[in-house]
Amino acid sequence: MNTTLRGLQILHYVQDDNFFTGCKLPTFNSFNISTFNHFSTFNSFNKKNIIMHQKITFSGLIALFGLCVLPGVAQAQTDETAAIKAVIERFFDGLEKSDTVVLKSACTDMTVLQSFIKTKTGAYRIVNESFGEFLTIVAQPHKEVYDERISYESIMIEPALASVWTPYEFFIDGRRSHCGTNSFQLVKTAEGWRIQYIIDTRRKDCD
Repeated sequence: MNTTLRGLQILHYVQDDNFFTGCKLPTFNSFNISTFNHFSTFNSFNKKNIIMHQKITFSGLIALFGLCVLPGVAQAQTDETAAIKAVIERFFDGLEKSDTVVLKSACTDMTVLQSFIKTKTGAYRIVNESFGEFLTIVAQPHKEVYDERISYESIMIEPALASVWTPYEFFIDGRRSHCGTNSFQLVKTAEGWRIQYIIDTRRKDCD
């Protein structure tokens, strides 16, 4: 089968709504094919023109596929980003309200918590915190109002893993206590995105 003719038939196929839902493609009818057949009957028709026509056809085909596929990919990425943000915000909502049920619903059963902090000597060290102990602290009654305000600086996503970078400021009763950056690692479970690992930095010089 002629390469250009095959390309035109493929374009007929991708007009099927079941192939790319919502993709608006130009109409290709029998006139396109018959026109090409008409041109091909002329011995005087330059072979270079045919080759160029083939190149243009396939260039157009690639462009059309791009127009169909890229919006779908972008929408999927947007949906995943929203889902990831919702999980992180649920985590902080549980923290602010001392609701460990809500907080746990944002995490896996084996969530790892670490901080990378500066000691009095000026050296940095990693501090490990048990997730169970963290939940116990969160559940304890306290008069202070905790408020961690974050911003999303970077979100990297692949099908089963996401990495989120969130600078933050931590307030107690409306006063800023400290600031730093959270680094979240999330995994895609059967129930959706869940936080598997958090490491943060903490500092007082926030200005």
